[in-house]
Amino acid sequence: MSKQQLRFGIFTPVFLVLLVAAAWGLLNRFQSGVVLVEKWSVPLAAAAAEFGHEGPYLLAGLVYAESRGKATAVSSVGALGLCQLMPSTAEELAARYHVDGPPFSPEDNLRMGAAYWKELLRQKKGDVDLALLSYRLGSTRVSRELKKHGSKEAWVKMMEASKKTPWHYRSQILEYAQIFRQRAQEGEPAWSHVGS
Repeated sequence: MSKQQLRFGIFTPVFLVLLVAAAWGLLNRFQSGVVLVEKWSVPLAAAAAEFGHEGPYLLAGLVYAESRGKATAVSSVGALGLCQLMPSTAEELAARYHVDGPPFSPEDNLRMGAAYWKELLRQKKGDVDLALLSYRLGSTRVSRELKKHGSKEAWVKMMEASKKTPWHYRSQILEYAQIFRQRAQEGEPAWSHVGS
């Protein structure tokens, strides 16, 4: 056996083990975030219903993208909770919707996130894409970007050409909303309380 064959024979199993370990890690991270979000399915559904959303799945996708279902999540810019609300936004929403705090419970954070999502949808005339981008960037910045690029289509095209942009955030939310919807349709017990 030549040195090259020996090296290949040793490194191939090591490479395969590392590849499987990496895939296992990604799968576990995916599943743990999904499972953490699904632990909040009852208050997610209640918040979605309270604010007239079609179902809890888009809100669940938003929670996945924002916090991976971790109620104690704090972002690098200070956004808090499951829906990653900035403290000033949370206080404004709390005043409008009569929520006691701070501190806010995870259920209150979900309610305020659902309320904020509803407000953004209304502001953006039902355009889910623009409302999700507004959740991420702020409504004023979205309006500024639309004006700068001349149209939604031009701005989206520019974002799609880059790797990590707010458009990918929007796509992740929609993808996970579909994952949660599909898990519910397949009988995932966490969603058994949600009507079809």
